[in-house]
Amino acid sequence: YRSMCAFVEGDLKRSVELAEEGYRLGSMVSESGARHAYLVQLTGNMRLMGERERARSLVYEAAARYPSIAGWRCAVGLSEVDVGHFDAARDVFLQLMSDGLPALLRDAFVLSVLCPLVELCAWVGDAASAEKLYPALLPYAAHCGTIGYGIGTYGPVARYLGMLAGKCGRYELAVEHLNASMIACQRMKAPTYVALTALTHAVVILPVPSPSALKQRASLELARARRIANTHGFGMIASICDVVAPLATDTRARPQPS
Repeated sequence: YRSMCAFVEGDLKRSVELAEEGYRLGSMVSESGARHAYLVQLTGNMRLMGERERARSLVYEAAARYPSIAGWRCAVGLSEVDVGHFDAARDVFLQLMSDGLPALLRDAFVLSVLCPLVELCAWVGDAASAEKLYPALLPYAAHCGTIGYGIGTYGPVARYLGMLAGKCGRYELAVEHLNASMIACQRMKAPTYVALTALTHAVVILPVPSPSALKQRASLELARARRIANTHGFGMIASICDVVAPLATDTRARPQPS
């Protein structure tokens, strides 16, 4: 739990230290359970730091050790996205969707499946898949996605609803969800998820035709994501900002969001 809190607060080094401490102590009771918690926490940190290959290796270890946990199958797909293997990621996504949503929704920790599945859909899915996922996730709009009993979190579900709305071409609705996510992140004092929400806002809006006001706001959010990433060492966010930056409008003359 303490490792998860440090992650939310943007202190990734401390989060890793606490994950290692938790693994050492937890192994005295249950090596399998302790390893699972450790892999959840370490992969989240490595991915956010931009340590893509290390994160991918850990994800594959977890998927092999815990094959019945659908969330790890989603993580495999996301780890392939992170290293640019989009065809492999799409194959994982299609296999998960072929299992049928009813089966996935029976998971005891349903948001630990839906949140990464939605992110995978945002990267390699299509609008039809997003339309199926949206109503399944909508009842949890006011919640945060958790992993297990507090060993990890995906942050506000509203961010994932914003991804789906954007995938469906409903950009104003996407912004509504992303605004709700940002309010929740700021209330939680969670710079990690402020940065991720700002980045999601930019990634959803900037690549597509949209009104200039939406473009300008998305450009401001991209600048916010980059500032926080630089402050906290969020290498993954910084690298995506670099890719999206050419699509941004000039924000130098406008006030920056806090």
